Amino acid sequence: MDAEGDGAPLSLDVKINGVPYKTILADRLRADVKAKGLHPTGLCGFFLAIPEGEQLQASDLVSVRPVGAERDLSGSPALCKGAEHQTPAPPPQSPTPSPPAATAAATETGQPKISSAVLTLPELPPLPPPPQRNSLRIFADSFTALFLRQMKLRYGSQRFGYFLAIAEPLFYMALLRGSRMLAGRGGGKFGGEEGGVDGFYYHSIGVISFFIFIRVFNSCMGSISAAKGIFSYRQVRPIDAVLVAAVIELMMMLALKFVIVFVLLWIGRPVEADNLLGFFAAIGLLFSLALGLGLWADVYITKNQEIRRFVDMMNRPLLFLSGAFFTMEQIPDLIAPYIIWNPILHGVDLARGEMLSAYDSPGSWVYIGLWTLFSLWIGFVAYRKHLSHLTN
Repeated sequence: MDAEGDGAPLSLDVKINGVPYKTILADRLRADVKAKGLHPTGLCGFFLAIPEGEQLQASDLVSVRPVGAERDLSGSPALCKGAEHQTPAPPPQSPTPSPPAATAAATETGQPKISSAVLTLPELPPLPPPPQRNSLRIFADSFTALFLRQMKLRYGSQRFGYFLAIAEPLFYMALLRGSRMLAGRGGGKFGGEEGGVDGFYYHSIGVISFFIFIRVFNSCMGSISAAKGIFSYRQVRPIDAVLVAAVIELMMMLALKFVIVFVLLWIGRPVEADNLLGFFAAIGLLFSLALGLGLWADVYITKNQEIRRFVDMMNRPLLFLSGAFFTMEQIPDLIAPYIIWNPILHGVDLARGEMLSAYDSPGSWVYIGLWTLFSLWIGFVAYRKHLSHLTN
């Protein structure tokens, strides 16, 4: 059978001693093959009766291969050994009579046996059993395949794909640093110091922390619809596509952070990492918060694409309300009671406070932690509830 075809019977070329003999169709029913689920119809068997006068001789070499294929079937070519035997009748599944059936009927009436040859196939060693994979291994294999696929589609197919992925946060860092330089704050020059560290590094903490949230959230939306074509594979689930999209964005933003630190250290600018573990804890909360909200939004966007317009409209003000450009201590008292409810603001400010020893963030770990648990709960509840719709 053609592993990539629709189960239609194949044509086979039969050669004897390298000379084409006949083309036959593999359209006989193999009930055992169909019962095991190896073929949709079971019409994959073949039978060839050689008429009297053309019998195979000892040392004849018989080969069989599909028409147009580059190699023979398994066990072909095979060497023949001469013998006296009655030509076997074909299986009775074929709807049309065949020459072997007529030969068998003639033998039953007392006619002499036909001299032929026995086609001896070599004994092949049994195939090894397929490796057993548990659910964790299946998830890991599926995640790896989806990860490589998404990296190639998102960034590898464009000439400047990887640069464009980090260009937006770099632009906002440069814009923020330039505006503060023109305002006469933060050292008075682009490479001046602020908060005891390089000004560009100081602003990169807030910008990258915010972009981790917004990039993960936006990448989760639409990831299920984009990967819907591969859900026909039983091993791939919709949640895999969401996780892969989120992890890719997290890796890109963390890679940008490490590149900035490396370049600043290389040129001799002051940087600081007061509590690296606390920084990653704040980043982990922002990532989980974005993952839960993104999964929840993606489930309902898959059901109704109009929802995405409202979500995109709400995304834009978050850049100016989530502490990417300012600390919580710099919020005016007039609007502080309202902005302080934003959980993203707490996560971004906590990340800044963990990296800089000169800044003690007033953000609440408990508040953003509760928001993260709530977002993951509503995300996975929605996913579980509408799973059948997502895979159809």
